[in-house]
Amino acid sequence: YYLRTITYPITISQSLAIQEVSFTTACNPNSDYGLQCQCENGFAWPCNMCNSNKSCSSQTCTCLIGLPSNDKFCQPITSNTTCSTLP
Repeated sequence: YYLRTITYPITISQSLAIQEVSFTTACNPNSDYGLQCQCENGFAWPCNMCNSNKSCSSQTCTCLIGLPSNDKFCQPITSNTTCSTLP
């Protein structure tokens, strides 16, 4: 909520300013799983991430149980990709 109230651009120095802030990945505590990470709309992990981690998604790799071991964040979906081998 706080970032929505900020007026952009934010000037950091004469040569650096923040024009926009976009979140791709949100992780929240989950009483059943410990931590659940969800991609924002238009973002997903590569299918191999859901095949090698605990997935809470169906068809697309947009939700993982726990933090990915390689510290990757969700990436923009560039095509209508579905993951065929989700657990």
